[in-house]
Amino acid sequence: MRTSTKTALGLVSLGLFVGSYQVGLAAETGFGAAAPATNTATGETPAATEPSASASPSSSASSSSSPSSSPSSSTTKTPADTTPTASATPAPAETKTPAATQTVSKQSSLINYEYGVVQVTITKSGGTITAVNLDRGTATDGRQAAFPSLIQATIDANGSGFGNISRATLTTNAYKQAVNSALAKF
Repeated sequence: MRTSTKTALGLVSLGLFVGSYQVGLAAETGFGAAAPATNTATGETPAATEPSASASPSSSASSSSSPSSSPSSSTTKTPADTTPTASATPAPAETKTPAATQTVSKQSSLINYEYGVVQVTITKSGGTITAVNLDRGTATDGRQAAFPSLIQATIDANGSGFGNISRATLTTNAYKQAVNSALAKF
């Protein structure tokens, strides 16, 4: 095969690879080369094309991401801003989750472990953990001092996805079991 043919095939292959990567990135992030959206304020369709996922926005353009709880995903543009606005993935229409402003509390099962017992009540508002009450938390040899840190870590992580506390691994694991038990009831 000639070197010019090899070079041409190599460039075409590289172009296909980059294109497929950008399509995958667009699917992952929600930004892509979709049809231009109509400006809801003016009813006009912008003349400029959508920026690609690899293009960097200019310093004068600003983008804002705001989650949307509506089941439709839309891109809204203003004349000064041609960067798409991200929308949250819509929830299925028939869900039995509490309303976004409703506050609900659930109590965990009683978790027995080597150094005591753990039971918590978790309060959620709109899918976010707002409070954790330690109903029962016993531990020996000073391990009970870990509970305030564990409670704060639960609120910060909005669940049990945080690391263990040194020298209180079994207490941390029992506490995480209690948190997961309460979260499973939501």
